[in-house]
Parts: sequence; structure tokens; C-alpha cells
Amino acid sequence: MKNAFQTIMLIANLSLLFAVTPANAQKNAYGVPDVPSALKIDPKTDKLAFYLTATGFQVYDCKKDPSDPNGPNKWILREPVADLFDAQGKKVGTHGKGPVWRSILPNDASEVTGILVNGKPKGKADSPSAGAIPWLLLDAKAQGKGLFAGVTKIQRLETNGGRAPEGCCDASGCCKEVRVPYTATYYFYVSK
Repeated sequence: MKNAFQTIMLIANLSLLFAVTPANAQKNAYGVPDVPSALKIDPKTDKLAFYLTATGFQVYDCKKDPSDPNGPNKWILREPVADLFDAQGKKVGTHGKGPVWRSILPNDASEVTGILVNGKPKGKADSPSAGAIPWLLLDAKAQGKGLFAGVTKIQRLETNGGRAPEGCCDASGCCKEVRVPYTATYYFYVSK
């Protein structure tokens, strides 16, 4: 039964991966979707280095919201768990808790961590896709030599899926964890 569930989830994930970007997400001259002002990159100081597509899950826990300890249980994001693919479809990295993006390329131990301030990204905007996690802008700190070296900013755009479900998170914690399939495109920027 577990293998059947994994197969169904893989098919759902792949269908999200090939979902069409909404028509209202027009792309600019650099191939990056036009974004709300809260997510814009300053072209005088930053340039696009590369982008990677992600397919995976947003993992949520049913628990008390730390900002409202007397309130009801809610779905709280624990971590993303995703594989990262280059423009040719080759798996080149992983994305996980932190948030951290890590290279899996040979002789490349680079990684980049998104910087949250008081648990929040630098910029945030609703996705034009219904049921999708928001688009984000993060400042970033890179480590190591390789793919992610020098990355200073990350945009999460073109999201599909990943939003926490409604309900099924009562005081008893009926559902302890849920993994919601998602896809996104991550744009990585370096300083000029």
C-alpha cells in the first residue's frame, strides 16, 4: 500500500512540475516573471546567475502556533523537502529546512541559506495560482565553492500547490503531519 501511495504522489508531483505558468505571470527580458514591487531585484546591484525548478513537498505539523499559544492547533510549516533541477532537467540539488538549497553535483559542497528576519522573508506576494504557496524574496548567505557560491538573493516564483490544507487539525492533533506536493522555480542572484 505504501508503494501505491508513493506512486500516486510521484504522479501528482510530476503533473505539478509540468503545470503551465499562469498567463498573468508575464516574463521580462531576462526570462524572469514580472513580480510585485515587494519581490523586485535591483538590476544595478544584483544579476540573475541561474534558476532551478523544484518538485517536492511542503511538510506541515498540526500544533499550537507559537504566536498564539492559547489558540487552536494549526498547520505550521516544518520544512520543504524538494529536489532541484536545472534547465535541462538534471537533478543538481536539494531544498530543505533552513531554508537551505544544497548542491549534489560532484566536487561541489556549496549551499545557500535563505535569511528570515523575525521568521519572515524580505518580500512576499500571493501566487497567481489558486492553492499555491506565496512567492518570496529572500536575502541569502552562500557557503562553499560551486553552484551556489556568491548567491545573495533568492526569489521563489511560479509556485503550484504546497498550501496547507483546510481543517483536520483539531485540538487532539488528529493529523500530526501532512506533506503537500508543490513545484516552484527558484531564481538565484549574485551581486554585480
